[in-house]
Amino acid sequence: MYSNMKPTVAELEFYILQYLEGMTFHMLKNLGLQYENTYFLFEVRLYQQHGVDSLQPPTKHQHYSSEFREQVAQEHLIDEISIYELEIKYNISSGKTIRS
Repeated sequence: MYSNMKPTVAELEFYILQYLEGMTFHMLKNLGLQYENTYFLFEVRLYQQHGVDSLQPPTKHQHYSSEFREQVAQEHLIDEISIYELEIKYNISSGKTIRS
């Protein structure tokens, strides 16, 4: 795999399943995984929370209702849930979305 190419959903799911079955990140890198450790672990947590659908690339910009945006903001500001955790909980593709 070329360094600028992303794995397919099937390839990424394979790497995640191997990781969850006990293979180390270093071993996965030797198999050809091109992700950095932090980003890969983020993908693993998304997969655990939302399944294979969370690995699909977004097809368009997601629009969130005012109520949903308010709920997420309250969870971050009042309940002090981190942006990272909210990204995973709600399968939001970027922390920038939550920050804005």
